[in-house]
Amino acid sequence: MVIDHEMKMCAADLGMPFHKKNFVNGNLFITFEVKFPKTVTELQMANLTNALSDQGSAKPKTKGQEPEKEVKVETVLLTKM
Repeated sequence: MVIDHEMKMCAADLGMPFHKKNFVNGNLFITFEVKFPKTVTELQMANLTNALSDQGSAKPKTKGQEPEKEVKVETVLLTKM
């Protein structure tokens, strides 16, 4: 999932408890404020392009080139405490 600036998400049943219903919680609304850099170096641009490119179209490895590191992505679910 890509988070955009001012994107809003709702986490059901993770908000404040209802008045006089202590065991029933409302929804938690989250608004993301993403700050973008004013400038990007060539190396940063290459890294962004590589990270955001299609994973299915991997470039063939040339002789003497180190293999690319595998990046693991973890999905975190919000749950009640």
